[in-house]
Amino acid sequence: MSGHKSAGAATYRCDSGLGIIHLADGRGNRLNGLSLASLSSALEQGLSDESAKVILLRSGEESFCLGMDLDNLEESLSSADRDPGDLTRIREAAVAAYGDLLERITSCPKPVIALVEGDVKAGGVGLAAACDIVIASEAASWELSEVLFGLVPYNVLPFVFGLRMSPQRFRYLVLSARKISAAQARDFGLADEVYAVDELERKAKTTIKTMMRAEPGALAEAKRFFVSMLDADFSRRREAGGRALVERMNDPAVLAGLEAFSSGATPGWFGRFKPSEPISGRRANDA
Repeated sequence: MSGHKSAGAATYRCDSGLGIIHLADGRGNRLNGLSLASLSSALEQGLSDESAKVILLRSGEESFCLGMDLDNLEESLSSADRDPGDLTRIREAAVAAYGDLLERITSCPKPVIALVEGDVKAGGVGLAAACDIVIASEAASWELSEVLFGLVPYNVLPFVFGLRMSPQRFRYLVLSARKISAAQARDFGLADEVYAVDELERKAKTTIKTMMRAEPGALAEAKRFFVSMLDADFSRRREAGGRALVERMNDPAVLAGLEAFSSGATPGWFGRFKPSEPISGRRANDA
């Protein structure tokens, strides 16, 4: 076994040809400047490690990745000593770093497997979706709930929309903000293999064992050809999504909502739903 570590939220080691990137920041592996840099560094270590044929991205925590670090974002956005232009540049840098990482995972010459054992939310959905293969525990869940925070998953869309999910499935997840099970995620295309918790280790090893028999050049060429077959507008959509997300972050109402969440309050757009009659058309005494 060989191994070396990347400072920050992600560590890297290689075991029997499998390069393992471990996400372990102790707080849901939320995405911010530090964690994105750490994860990118770990990925580059795996790609440059000649002993690693396949890369595994795992967490081993209750959460695989909970998406954007809203507390960190709110703190940086509300700093009184920052110029508005500086704040925009901070947001742009974070959004670009996220997109760069996911595109690197998609286009790199080595297969990247996401081993999902916990919750996957918001930007974490894009992180897992960018991987070539997603193997999940049946206890895992997926959720795109950005609209609850006044945001829209613009930067997730290029790596999910049309690649792993149909446009309608994506629309449903975004607008409903529903949490779906691992089995549903597999049906939607967000997961490729789903196993019982006590079978996950053995089943994942079986898939990886077969991949280890593949010729490295063929794996790299398969990924290169896949990327070449993507819509030529992929990069344009990614850039447009990043710009739209930054613009949304600049909205005063969204910033006020994020500040409310950070302080434990609820934003003004949170409404109550308690209809006086059944919405299904059933008689009131049947409800």
